[in-house]
Amino acid sequence: MRCFIAINANSDKLVSLTEELKNIDRGVKSVFHENLHITLKFLGEISEEQIKNIKTVMEESVKSLKSFRYFIKGTGTLPSKTYIRVIYADVADGKEKLIEIHSILENGLVKLGFEKDKRIFTPHITLARVKFSGARKHILDFIEKHEKEELGRINVTKISLMKSTLKPSGPVYEPIEEIELENL
Repeated sequence: MRCFIAINANSDKLVSLTEELKNIDRGVKSVFHENLHITLKFLGEISEEQIKNIKTVMEESVKSLKSFRYFIKGTGTLPSKTYIRVIYADVADGKEKLIEIHSILENGLVKLGFEKDKRIFTPHITLARVKFSGARKHILDFIEKHEKEELGRINVTKISLMKSTLKPSGPVYEPIEEIELENL
């Protein structure tokens, strides 16, 4: 099964941004509201037998952390404004804790045989993917309109091992394991 480890990022403001993006171009595919998240680690294909060990690494990554908040501010594009593949919302405050969790996860998962990420981890929330688009100007107008906008605070109370099932309509995400953080 195809899996990743994530933190929820669903908020009313982000939902409204994904709705706004639906009107840009048919080559811009918004993320389903229920799928908004921050990916801490993409695992790829895993077996049922690996779940227990992955869960142990997840528990280790948050054992010393209490629940916390992160602040979402601004939008951007990846990999660049000239070649747009992803439209995202940026994480401002709370980024350090997300990076810390990712680092501990990464180190533990490498010991289980998972590859270390080649890119530096930058917490973000994917709002849409761009397959093709003649609407580059509209995308850049959207980014400029929202690039400094405060987009809300999200309470982090758990991290989740998610199963991703690819369907013609888009991916369907389902939690397999959830590790609760200690309440503040």
